[in-house]
Amino acid sequence: MSLHPTAVIAADVRLGANVRIGPYAVIEEDVVLGDDCEIAAHAVIKRHTRMGARNRIAEHAVIGGDPQDFKFKADCLSYTEIGDDNWLREGVTLHRGSRQGSATRLGNGCFLMAYSHIAHDCVVGNNVVMANTAGIAGEVVVHDRAFISAAVTVHQFCRIGRNAMIGLSAKVVQDALPFCITDGNPGRARGLNLVGLRRNGFGKDEIGALKEAYRLLYSRVPLAEALQLMKAMGSPAVAEVADFIAGSKRGFAHPTRSQRFQRRRTKLRYFRIVKPGKAALDLDVAARRAPGLECGSLPPSFPAPPCLCESPSTVTAASAAVFCAPCRSPRCAGRSR
Repeated sequence: MSLHPTAVIAADVRLGANVRIGPYAVIEEDVVLGDDCEIAAHAVIKRHTRMGARNRIAEHAVIGGDPQDFKFKADCLSYTEIGDDNWLREGVTLHRGSRQGSATRLGNGCFLMAYSHIAHDCVVGNNVVMANTAGIAGEVVVHDRAFISAAVTVHQFCRIGRNAMIGLSAKVVQDALPFCITDGNPGRARGLNLVGLRRNGFGKDEIGALKEAYRLLYSRVPLAEALQLMKAMGSPAVAEVADFIAGSKRGFAHPTRSQRFQRRRTKLRYFRIVKPGKAALDLDVAARRAPGLECGSLPPSFPAPPCLCESPSTVTAASAAVFCAPCRSPRCAGRSR
């Protein structure tokens, strides 16, 4: 055991074997530190904190502080519970529960990078990574092996599923699906977290089943029917996603509308025609409204505009795929680009 003489340690603190406490660290009353814990210089462990073995608390971290909640009473007895083998870097803040007898819980093997924040009454699972300045609001649940990128903000009462990845600076206001990447403002599902799945030992069959389940979620199948189909797949991972969605109270981060039509759009050439004095018209939209229309052609009733660079000329639907390079207008039939 190594206790620096400038450290301030309350009389009733219970210390395990081989605990190291650095200079000017503060350990308040009713704190339990497990074996082989290391508290660096200027770190503060607030009252009613319970910490397991082999945890490392870096400089200027504040663990177990009072919650930032107007309903909190100063005499409320609540706790902060931390498991084993966690690494909390510089400036990390973790607040205790906001209600009598409640607790904020951090699991085992988590890595909280500099200045990340966990608010009151959160439950964070095992092997979770929070990058620099990421913050989760009160009563958020983070499942095992989730990765929360830098500068992410998570709204209170949200859930982050197992093996989920939250992209840089995302704003999460609904539940983030397990095994998926959630990104954007507001956060939306962007696809499977394939790298994370492979690193965590998911096989090809499991990943294939998750891909099929993900396609169901952004298809036009009603959600209740999609969940039944997912559970019938016989994959434990897919069943976990279905149960996660069924238990959602805030809704879940759906795939974006652009993703739903992504495959369809890639099969259509993208044309933009500018009419004098009018807004641009995307011809892939016009093509979707005209079934059977070949790519690069216009509906027969569509009035083709003249070339904006040269003198006006009559343009037919058959010649609509020939464009003027400078202004992107159709040129007359038989003339080259």
